[in-house]
Amino acid sequence: MSALRVLLRANAHPEVVRRGLSLLEEDFGEVHPTLEGYLRALELRRKGFPDIIDLLLYTTALSNGILFLTRDERLYSFLSGEGEETGAILLEEDFLREYA
Repeated sequence: MSALRVLLRANAHPEVVRRGLSLLEEDFGEVHPTLEGYLRALELRRKGFPDIIDLLLYTTALSNGILFLTRDERLYSFLSGEGEETGAILLEEDFLREYA
């Protein structure tokens, strides 16, 4: 969803978008939230984090054993403060420092 917002703002050419999305489709697989992930996201929402979508993305990454790339440092701080596992989170700033 974030990528689509960027593309809309940049007024990207449809062919460039098509090529980029096809590369994503080739290189990445789908993951789906688990029942436990939904329940955990709801529990974390009740504990005070306002963005249920970020929480669902986090719990989906956690339950599927993959990294969740985010720029939301508030999410990381909240989860850390709640004693939650943060190893599945890769902050954008850390990603750029390591891979750019």
